Amino acid sequence: MFKHYLTTALRHFRQHKVTTSINVVCLTIGLVCFLAIYTTIAYISHGDLQYPNADRIYMVNQAVGTSLAAPTASFGAAKYLRTDVPELETVARISANTGVTPSEEPIAAGGKKTTLRVSYADPEFLQVFALPLLIGDSHNALLSPRSAIITKTTALQLFGNVQGALGKTLRLQDGSDIVVRGVIDELKQPSHMSTSASATTLVSFDVLLSMDVLKAGAATDFMKATAIRDWLSPLFATYAVLPKDGSFTVEMLRDRLKQLGPRHADTAIIKQQFGAVRVSDYLLSTLGSLSGEDKTGVSAAALFYFLGAVVLFASCLNYANLATAQAVTRAKEIGMRRVVGARTGQIMTQFLLEAAMVTLAALSFALLLVIAALIAIPIAGIDAVVTSIATTWQFWAMLGGLLLAVTICAGAYPAFVLSRVRPTQAMRTGATKTGGRFTQRVLVVVQFSAAAFLLIAVLAMHAQNGEFKRLALSNSADPFIVIANNIHAAHVDYDVLRTELLRQPHIQSVTASLLSPWVMIGGNYAVGVSPDAAARKMHTVTSVVNHDFFSTLGINVLAGRVFDREYANDDSTPAMDNSSHRIGEVVIGRALAEESGWTKPTDAIGKMLYDFSDPSIAAAPLRVIGVVENRPMSIVAVGANSNMYMLEPSIASFPIIRISKLDTASALREIHQVWNKLAPNVALKTHFSDELVASAFALFEIVGSVFSAVALLAFSISILGLIGLSLHVIGRRKQEIGVRKTLGASVQRIVIMLIKDFSIPILIANVIAWPIAYLILKVYVSIFTQRTALSIAPFIAGLLITVSVAWIAVTAQATRAARMNPATVLRYE
Repeated sequence: MFKHYLTTALRHFRQHKVTTSINVVCLTIGLVCFLAIYTTIAYISHGDLQYPNADRIYMVNQAVGTSLAAPTASFGAAKYLRTDVPELETVARISANTGVTPSEEPIAAGGKKTTLRVSYADPEFLQVFALPLLIGDSHNALLSPRSAIITKTTALQLFGNVQGALGKTLRLQDGSDIVVRGVIDELKQPSHMSTSASATTLVSFDVLLSMDVLKAGAATDFMKATAIRDWLSPLFATYAVLPKDGSFTVEMLRDRLKQLGPRHADTAIIKQQFGAVRVSDYLLSTLGSLSGEDKTGVSAAALFYFLGAVVLFASCLNYANLATAQAVTRAKEIGMRRVVGARTGQIMTQFLLEAAMVTLAALSFALLLVIAALIAIPIAGIDAVVTSIATTWQFWAMLGGLLLAVTICAGAYPAFVLSRVRPTQAMRTGATKTGGRFTQRVLVVVQFSAAAFLLIAVLAMHAQNGEFKRLALSNSADPFIVIANNIHAAHVDYDVLRTELLRQPHIQSVTASLLSPWVMIGGNYAVGVSPDAAARKMHTVTSVVNHDFFSTLGINVLAGRVFDREYANDDSTPAMDNSSHRIGEVVIGRALAEESGWTKPTDAIGKMLYDFSDPSIAAAPLRVIGVVENRPMSIVAVGANSNMYMLEPSIASFPIIRISKLDTASALREIHQVWNKLAPNVALKTHFSDELVASAFALFEIVGSVFSAVALLAFSISILGLIGLSLHVIGRRKQEIGVRKTLGASVQRIVIMLIKDFSIPILIANVIAWPIAYLILKVYVSIFTQRTALSIAPFIAGLLITVSVAWIAVTAQATRAARMNPATVLRYE
């Protein structure tokens, strides 16, 4: 019996080569998409499993205000974690690459000066992670004060060899000397740590300094001091290692962490919540925070699997639609089999076997394509992860389950439809009424709804990202350069630097800020219009700046004035001292003015705001002296979507330089000449503003690329399916077309009629996709500090694209059918 089924299936495939090829291609696309997502999720879920006890290492995540934080915490969290949770085996922390502060610092050694990526770690960090030390004490390398561990690449760069690096001295830009206590090999991937620059790692370093170096630098570096004392700065990856005997579980840890915020931080000012994420789940947790997991409850893994399932489901619908459309051509075959005694179950088995054979062929092609892609695209550590996955029974069970699920999803409905064919009707007319137009239209609607949703999402995401990048950079046509060095730590006087730079012919303007603009995460302040701590708070991105900030960046003034050297009281530094009763002067963005209840920009001038960002002091009064146009200073900032600016020249230590676009090379040369004159022993590190924006957007670009690829695949499947469906539907309507032509219908009218019939389900699909896409995109847009209003443009564009491409797909078939000779079709009628 099986041989008969197989022979029948192969004969059918030979007779319908085009339809079979379309089914195989579409199912292959769907399976490639799903397997690629499965492999990606498996890869990032295997992070740090190369370290012993990785299953017991958890990262403490701190949520500030209304946003779900990445797995980082404030500096003080580790201290209280040790005292409040003594059951933990080890607690350690390391400074993370959060985007708030530049991780690169100037370092001189061996007669060379350069800039290297630096992180600060507790001595216990080496107990949590067994770093691959080539030389040095693997447990105590960071125990001595002013100690450092460097990478093999850094040792070769600075000293020429690995062995000779041990015991050598590194000089930081503040003049302090650090002794190299160990050299490590490159860190294996996947991991949340990397010894090479990466947009997806939380910790990336060339030099690992002992934590006492950070504490010592806090005496002269305002940013380091803030990172250490501020509960609102989750800048450290904090690790908690559970005991080996299982006496203290992660559920117990999370229960204790719920009390950490209320016990040690002033949660009346800003809500503080702590949780724990397994170290291998770092990237999924981060993606979840960016995708709004705290608002929707949908994890990043579930979201990506959903996208893969959407494409795969679309390919299954395509198979079901084409197989159902073929019911007419197979009616006599099925009728004859029923006459000679075939039962309903046997008919269904026949068509399910055909679906299984097509699915098996598609799955084979999909596996080959995924393997080829993994070979062609070099991804660190992917070979070890794939080998680990492929040798488990779970992987092969997944493939078997996938084969079964796709077979049933694609073949169940056609098998059910064709098994209900009535022999008398099929043998008499060679046709069947099952699987009619309504069912086909429903399948097309569902298929194109998924494609339209993804297409709209991609268009809107690209619009949001593009608009943010446009707004982030000034309206000025001249480029900006940010000096990444902390000039105070380098002992460079800002006023002297500014004066020297402005003497250069290619320098247009100079200002400075505490944090570099155009970074991933910005400084978040809680402010209110009342000094009452119980009153409503607003979260705003606060930039500490120097004079000429707004003119340099081209930010338009809407009302009042901006900071001016003629007004001594503009400097907010004294106002931040609790012993002072001075009122600080601030400039705010239009969005903060509107959020505060001041409809017109002029209404805000002279009004008071109160700063609640420091729980240790009373709310600091701030007077609004100016309102400026909204301009994003960072991509995300824990729920904030407005701006406030304070003038504090003493700590605004990162220069921002607007240069002439006519000769950027000369401008760069002039900047380096001035710097080398003022700080000859400190390496200069500069970034163009568009480089900073691109770096900050790297993770969003990855997410956007995934959505774009998935949308393209889903759309391709839908169009291929529509082409195949048009072949069968138009073929089935040849007699109708012949009669219409005999009665005088023109080719043009027939083509329009056929295109109209195919357009209706596509229009319905777009209408269904619109509200779903709108709700999802509202969550996506809410992530950003500068949120672009969701216009109707991507929805209309998605509609026009789907309808236009569908017309192109079916026009050729419709035109060919409309031009046929009626006599040929009606000869036997």
